[in-house]
This record gives sequence, C-alpha cells and structure tokens, in this order.
Amino acid sequence: MRYSYSYTITATDMDNNYRLQPAAILAYFEDCFARYMSIKSLAAFDLVKEDLLWIITEFSARKTDKDALWSEVITVEMWISEITPLRIYSDFRIHMAGNPDDILYEGTSCWSLINAITHRPEKTDRVSGSIEIVPDIMVEHRKKRLPDGGEEIARAVHKVNLLDLDFNKHVNNRSYLSIAMLTTTEEFLTTNTVGYFTVHWLAETYLGDTITCSLSRMPETEGTYLHTLTNDNGKKVAQIYSEWYKTSNPADISTSIERI
Repeated sequence: MRYSYSYTITATDMDNNYRLQPAAILAYFEDCFARYMSIKSLAAFDLVKEDLLWIITEFSARKTDKDALWSEVITVEMWISEITPLRIYSDFRIHMAGNPDDILYEGTSCWSLINAITHRPEKTDRVSGSIEIVPDIMVEHRKKRLPDGGEEIARAVHKVNLLDLDFNKHVNNRSYLSIAMLTTTEEFLTTNTVGYFTVHWLAETYLGDTITCSLSRMPETEGTYLHTLTNDNGKKVAQIYSEWYKTSNPADISTSIERI
C-alpha cells in the first residue's frame, strides 16, 4: 500500500531562498507516516498503551531541480519498503499535488520500536502483520556510514528548552536540524541551498541538557559538510551529512510567485 497526503506550504516552511527548509521536509514526511500508522491503529497514541514508542533513527532526502512555492499544495507519498526483525524502512516522494511526475524530493527513512520503560528495542513482529510491503519498489537497505568530517570550521552550544521537546518529552528530532544550523552563517544560508541531507539520530536528549554542535567541512568534496551534535558527556546524539550548491539570485526565484 502506498499512502499519500497533501499539504499547503506555509511561509514558515520556506528558507530565505524561497525553498523548503530541511526541517519542513522532515516534518511533512513524519506527519504522513503518522497518518498512515493511525490508519493501521499503530500510531504513537495506540502503541503507548503497550509501553511502545516509534523512533526514527535515519532519514535521507534528495532534492530535484524543481521547487514549490509558498501557498502551493504538495503531496507526500510514502510506503513501507522493507521490514527486518528490528527495523522498518519507509521510502517517500514529495511531488506537486495532482502531478506525481513533478517530483520535488525523494528519500528513505528507518524506524524502530522501543520499550517506553526500558528503552530497549522491540521486535517488529508486533506490527509487521498489519503493514503491507510494496515489493515492486523494495530495495535492500543497509545502515549508511557517514564519512568522517575534516577540519572543524564552526561550533555552537545550545541549552535544551521546552520548545525543543516533543510529546515524549525528549528533544524533537527536527530540533536537531535547527540546532545544527546555529553553526551556519547568514551569508552562507543566503547563497547556498541543501541538495541532499541525511540524519542519524544516535541518542536521546532532554530538557536542560547542553548540546554542542561541531561543523566540519568534508575534505574531499566541495560543498559537503558534517554536523556532529554531542551531549554534556561528549556522547554523539546526532549527525547530519549535507551537500549544498550555490543558489541562483533569489530575485530570479521570487518572480515565479506570479504563478500562484
């Protein structure tokens, strides 16, 4: 089963180059995933009754050469492509509503079930019988190893506050993207756009924790970077690998608003 849901782009989803922010892409996908699971009675509010939690451990998205603008409607299409004893993989596409061939982003994600009390992984057989796999586009998934970063070029420290938390009272996985961007200058964000990014969530953090984000430039490929986020004890809690490209004049993009 492929599941899709449409969203109207809000102004807060856009960056200063009139493109969707990475955190917004993740938010649209996660909402679509949650809606699909609610149909299966496997949403967070269903599983918490059994002391189970969904956690997303990996997410990757690649941008095409097409853009969507503020107030336009996009559709997120997702499906479950593989289930292993401890992981569930969900692939996705984001395209213009009404035109599945007009793809904006595509990518994949990895989910696990954990015990809400022990925080230990649970086997996926609890839910696998209720979820259909889409075999015609299933691919073999393997844990992606992120390359080591090169020279550290920036560092930022963030104290976790209430606005960073989700309903499980730990730092929302989208918040890590926002915290990572604290290391990036306004000039860079104005003249560059993310073409690809992948996130690995490695450990939970909570209210009052201090998160330090180190930004490294990848030594071999221009425009590629690695954000490494660590907690008070120096333990890695998340890593974000990203590929950026130079943005055309924002004025050229803004003239496209006339199509709305």
